[in-house]
Amino acid sequence: MNILEVINKHNFSTHSLAKALNIKQSSIMSVVKEGANPTVNTLRNMAAAMKMPVWEFFEDEMTVEELEALIARKKAEQQKAAEQKQEGEQKKEEKQEPALTADVALICPHCHEAIKLGFVK
Repeated sequence: MNILEVINKHNFSTHSLAKALNIKQSSIMSVVKEGANPTVNTLRNMAAAMKMPVWEFFEDEMTVEELEALIARKKAEQQKAAEQKQEGEQKKEEKQEPALTADVALICPHCHEAIKLGFVK
């Protein structure tokens, strides 16, 4: 991974990136030096400042197949999350208020279940 090449590819310098991140240039230099091992969070912040996806830092280390698999996996995760959200919304719609009858006087405000009331002698 050549972080400096990626930075330059996106028309940034270490100085301009440091300024965008509001940190010292020496901090950027410690990340781009040979053998550096930046955290994922650091790479995410840098990618966000340059308005690029974080995987571009790893592009030179990935084969086309690996990159395509990564993209496919990410799309599948997003689709699954969207489906789960849709299912949750459908379940909310399906949940109906219980009908009020003579033996039902209250509806629980939390679970929306009927609370049956009776008399104790």
